Amino acid sequence: LGPSFAHVLESAPRLTKWSPSLWRETTVFKAQFQLFAVIGAPLDVAAIGCPGLLAWMLRNDRPAFWYALAAAVLYA
Repeated sequence: LGPSFAHVLESAPRLTKWSPSLWRETTVFKAQFQLFAVIGAPLDVAAIGCPGLLAWMLRNDRPAFWYALAAAVLYA
């Protein structure tokens, strides 16, 4: 979930210190956030899906299953 969190952390200085024209030039016309969509989104989906898959794989081992299920719910 790092790329999403990095995007949130960098938005405050951009919205408060950069001029609107500089912010628009960097983000819209230079495609600064293109890799967030190409790489970041699949990583976020995998970070949420992997604990769910782990919980499913551990469904017969009850103590471990409940911990993995709790992790999956907290990530989602």
